[in-house]
Amino acid sequence: MKTFLLPDNRHRRKFVVFISTLLIAGCGSSPLSRYPDFPERKKSIQIATVMIDCSIVEAILGDTDKVDLPRNREIGTMCLNLFAGMLNQKDYHVEKTFLSSIGMLMKPDRVSRVVRTQEDQHLDNELLPISSPPFYIHEAYGKDSLGKRALAAVYISLIGTMKQEGEANPIIPEATLFQNEAGDGVLFIVMVGGIEVPASKQFGERTVSRSQTEPAVAIQPITQVSVFLFVIDTKNGEVIWDDHIFKKGGTIYPEKILKMAGHLIENLP
Repeated sequence: MKTFLLPDNRHRRKFVVFISTLLIAGCGSSPLSRYPDFPERKKSIQIATVMIDCSIVEAILGDTDKVDLPRNREIGTMCLNLFAGMLNQKDYHVEKTFLSSIGMLMKPDRVSRVVRTQEDQHLDNELLPISSPPFYIHEAYGKDSLGKRALAAVYISLIGTMKQEGEANPIIPEATLFQNEAGDGVLFIVMVGGIEVPASKQFGERTVSRSQTEPAVAIQPITQVSVFLFVIDTKNGEVIWDDHIFKKGGTIYPEKILKMAGHLIENLP
């Protein structure tokens, strides 16, 4: 499965199924049992770079979604600061952090209402401009189509290659293009994705499946958020660690995401 965040109602159900399947597949083994050589490899890690894609989407009335760019930047920056601080305490020596993108893993043909400034946050939803993802790409990758494609290829490949116990470490060839960012060190890639569904939308929609290809019991739209962590050796594109955490229900707020991200860092040797 290649898609991380799919905004429309039909795909929201598939998003839940995707994450649930992923968690079931990974819940029987810890990251350390899947990457038993990581503690030894850590000894040779001299510097680290952290990059993040943050894609928090709000489901608004109708079939449209809203993406608040200032909010995503704030959450992304808070996560980067958390990772830098906690990783340095674990002797990973973080030298660089940056927000790579917002919405890189959202479905490219799905448009959303976009809040671009803090002033836009006060506008009615129907007055917001409509745009398609990604809504932001770091200048290092957004200045040409090659950089944008490479960034998307790495993120999508990572989501589709979660390692199982006993398997060889995944190789993402496109990740070698990030060697300029990581230098002689490793690259920590963090993905924060969430769908915030207001109570009026959760309880105001019918969720009966009419498709023979979908589950007989449809999944009610509900708020959900996930954080993924990957560690990559950019010299050869080898994934040397992956971990993830997923929560559903309630609301999405920075402290909740930071607590999830902190749990992933604590799992690292």
